[in-house]
Amino acid sequence: MLSCLYKLISSVDGVGKYIGAQVIVETNELDNITEGKKYACYSGVGPFEHSSGSSVGSRSRVSHRANKGSKTLFPMAALSPIRISGEFKDYYERKVAEGKNKMSVMNAIRNKIVLRVFACVRNNKVYQKNYAHPLA
Repeated sequence: MLSCLYKLISSVDGVGKYIGAQVIVETNELDNITEGKKYACYSGVGPFEHSSGSSVGSRSRVSHRANKGSKTLFPMAALSPIRISGEFKDYYERKVAEGKNKMSVMNAIRNKIVLRVFACVRNNKVYQKNYAHPLA
């Protein structure tokens, strides 16, 4: 069971040995944290809208209460798929060309990686790069 879970998690681009093991250990084999958004907040990857008083239009920020151990692993997870050609590299280049901040785009890619890991585990399927929906 644990090896199957590790295989599903590490099938996502950018997730390797350390990140896969970290996700399994921190979530207690995905029993304690079962949703991708919750783990993204826990690991400091999920952006929070900051709107209070006069700061209604300010930019989204990452929580400083995040787990620092997992927060330090995900930047490397986002860098590796950007270097090779694929959907993450195309997304990164498109957003930077639109004028977005590079670190903001990197955080969005980290969030996408976390959400894909949890989607693979939820659906019990290995991640497929060029997936075509059967109804499309």
